[in-house]
This record gives sequence, structure tokens and C-alpha cells, in this order.
Amino acid sequence: MIASGLPLAEDLYRRRFAEHSRRYRCFDKDSATFLLRLILAYATIKNRLSRRIRGRGMTLAGLNIMSLLEQGEARALPLHEISRLMLVSRANVTQIMNGLEEKGFVRREHSKSDRRLCVARLSARGLSWLREFWPGHYAEIGRIFSGVSAAEKRRLSAGLEKIILDHGGHGEE
Repeated sequence: MIASGLPLAEDLYRRRFAEHSRRYRCFDKDSATFLLRLILAYATIKNRLSRRIRGRGMTLAGLNIMSLLEQGEARALPLHEISRLMLVSRANVTQIMNGLEEKGFVRREHSKSDRRLCVARLSARGLSWLREFWPGHYAEIGRIFSGVSAAEKRRLSAGLEKIILDHGGHGEE
């Protein structure tokens, strides 16, 4: 049963689930409810974090690139690798990089050995921005999940990991 108090749109899904339970023998109401709540939770969390990130003059995609660069060797990664890790096209990465470069957070460098290879590098300004951003960001994440116990988080995380591993990981379409 879908909990009351969730968005009104769930009434539509509740009716659809009841109808599909009768019409399709393979319909699994528990799985469909879980999927719906997973999607709604993701959208809710993404919207909340995106608002905070935009309030700091950044986009979620820009933050993702800077975060990847922060982890990369010498705080740099080839653009094609960023595209692969973010599951977006190279054109999208190029567009996001343009905005980050304008802010002075990253720079693009061409490989000396292969001019076709373009590497994104996190600048000192970008690293400083991230280090100032992370504490508040993690505090917000803590507030979002404050109503979920540590045991529940571990159980949910294990279940989601099982789904990911059982179905080929996040990079498959």
C-alpha cells in the first residue's frame, strides 16, 4: 500500500496498480510500488540538492564533473572518461565544461603526445570552491536522511546494490 500524505499523483498509480493486478498475471504490486517510491525519492532528493547547488551558482552536472576531477589522478581526467563516468554525451560534457571554465573552476589541456586527447583539470579555484562546499552539502544529505535509521540505510543500500549487480551495473542501456 502506498502511504498517505505522498503526492496526489500516487492516487493515479494506486488505481493503475489495482487494475494491472487484475489484468496482468505477471504484475508484481510490491515491485511496482518499490520502483515508484524509488523514483519519487530520487526526484525529491535530486530537486532538494539541486536547489541548494544552484543557490551556490553551480549545477548538479557541474558539481559532478568537479567531483570526478577532484578524485582523478593529478585532479584531471580525459573528457571522454568524464562522459563515460557520467553516462552523458561528450557534447554535454563540453557544454558543462564551458560554464565551469568561465567561472575559472576547470581548464582544458591538450595532451602533448596526442593533440586529439583533451584533459579537464580542476583549478585551484575549483578545488577551493569544493572544499568550502562539501561540509554544508554533507550536512544537507544528513538532514535529508535523518528520519532513516542506520540499519535501514544499510538494508536499503544492500537491496539497491543487489539490483545493480544483478542487472549489469549502471552503465548498461
